[in-house]
Amino acid sequence: MDYYTSSGHSYLFGPSTITGKDNFIYTENGFYNTKKNVGHFLRKSYIKYKDRKIEGDSLYFDRTREFSSGTRNVKITDTINRAIIKGHYAELYKKQDSVYMTRRASVRYWVENDSMFVHAKKIYLTGKPGARIIRGEKNVRFFKTDMSGKCDSLHSDQKVALTKLIGKPILWNGDKQLTGDVMHLIGNSATEKLDSLKVLNNAFIISKDTLGAGFNQVKGINLYGKFRENKLYEVDVVKNNEVIYFMRNDKNELIGIDKTACSRINMTLNGNDVDTITFFDRVNGTLYPEEDFPENVRKLRGFVWRIEERINSKEDIFPPEEAEAEAALQEQARKEAAKPAVPMPIRKETLNYDKTTRSTKTK
Repeated sequence: MDYYTSSGHSYLFGPSTITGKDNFIYTENGFYNTKKNVGHFLRKSYIKYKDRKIEGDSLYFDRTREFSSGTRNVKITDTINRAIIKGHYAELYKKQDSVYMTRRASVRYWVENDSMFVHAKKIYLTGKPGARIIRGEKNVRFFKTDMSGKCDSLHSDQKVALTKLIGKPILWNGDKQLTGDVMHLIGNSATEKLDSLKVLNNAFIISKDTLGAGFNQVKGINLYGKFRENKLYEVDVVKNNEVIYFMRNDKNELIGIDKTACSRINMTLNGNDVDTITFFDRVNGTLYPEEDFPENVRKLRGFVWRIEERINSKEDIFPPEEAEAEAALQEQARKEAAKPAVPMPIRKETLNYDKTTRSTKTK
């Protein structure tokens, strides 16, 4: 370590630690201003707070402001909220319990003994444990073992166990595709399990007929669903409802195709199968033999089957167009890591401050 006594500037050239009351820093190539308590760290560096750790190719630290930031291959581990946030630029405000991440931003957090993976152009995490808020802005994509989806923006409030999917949301649960103008996923705060679903305005459920080429469809204004073990088991659809449903008997033989309009629908589900379907108020329906129901009327207005967009793994949360840019960035990082370590250059302000006095210590 080179230490300049007049300026208080330290240059760290090997495995080094800086210990404070509420933080711990490790670096193998860095700079630290002991008078202003700010630093810049490059090689194998991390900053550790009581319940958070930030790693990255380049880190900035300001002890007075309780602020740190990272650039390229940034990873923030939040042990209290059991979350891992990744991206290529981050800001962490300890005093405000706030994290901001962008540039291939993603967050992984623990839900119902499973991991939820979320990607967005910008991700914000704010609030203390138990009152955490996660926000994703622009091109949100998420994946969980039994559920995935997309929307323009996401707002998840841990305190009230409510996640809002805003702007062209689409949700896949089992073999069912759900769309609408706004979606609310509601959890149970006591059990921390997914409890129910609201789809507000232009609700539309589509699932492929398990044995044929057709599609079961339910359309209405609003949808209210209940979950059991993360799968929809009961659904109510209200106002201006339309249904196309392929009716089968116990032997899975097609009885006919039902087309019905009504004011309210209740369905009970068993996995991907419909156990019961009940129509209420102003029911107008017909069960057609398959040969009497033309192909061109077997899809309700607004039908779009988007199975090719479905997010099937945690890797799929990143859109294809980001892959090329990410590959180029990681190749650059590998090349730089392969080069011999170069000590951080001495800053001009250090030389101007310490023209005559210099003390060198080795740690």
